Amino acid sequence: MANKNYAVGLATVQSKANDPNIQKLNQLVVDLKLKDYINNYFKGTIAPVF
Repeated sequence: MANKNYAVGLATVQSKANDPNIQKLNQLVVDLKLKDYINNYFKGTIAPVF
């Protein structure tokens, strides 16, 4: 299997950009706890890009 690089981002429609739920999700997906979890659980098979 060839090495492939992908990144995942958060997108929403403009009318929901200030929605509290979207804002909270945005905070969670860039949280350092999530970054640590990804690094510890996946051991380099995937890497956080934030």
